[in-house]
Amino acid sequence: MKQSIPPTLILVFGLPGTGKTTLARELATALGAIHRNSDGVRAGLGLRGHYRDADKLRVYRHLFEEVFRLLASGKTVVVDATFSRGDERDRWASAAGEAGVPVLWVEVRADEEVIRNRVRKTRPDSEADEAVYEQIRKEWMPMQKEHLILYTDRHPLPALVTQVLEWKTLHHPHRQT
Repeated sequence: MKQSIPPTLILVFGLPGTGKTTLARELATALGAIHRNSDGVRAGLGLRGHYRDADKLRVYRHLFEEVFRLLASGKTVVVDATFSRGDERDRWASAAGEAGVPVLWVEVRADEEVIRNRVRKTRPDSEADEAVYEQIRKEWMPMQKEHLILYTDRHPLPALVTQVLEWKTLHHPHRQT
């Protein structure tokens, strides 16, 4: 059963191979929301395999513009991307605040061995391999703001979605319908 909520921005973030897209897609379905991700934008821009800073900036800029257009039209959006740096996170949080849209951060993790096994395989939603994982892991900045942390290798997907919905209700009860 889909829940109806006022426009909300839910940002699902973490290292490659943690299960961001799987969780974000299922969460968007549960909420009747729109799902967008950086890998889809990267492919749409013809930048598959391009992870230089300038390429990442272009991908995130395009994703940002699309998501905030959707939010302005009254849609709830679930975004999944690594959001590995604090300045990227701050930009999204600041823009959501200026737009009066609540933002929820959900960090997705998995044990190192699980991640490495995932990124060694061809995955339909991501091209990030072990080299990309290592690159992003080296630049990773821990989240300093309050957020939910979920381990995709420790709980089934429906339970993870339920945890996000419960956490959202706890932190934004006045935003429920």
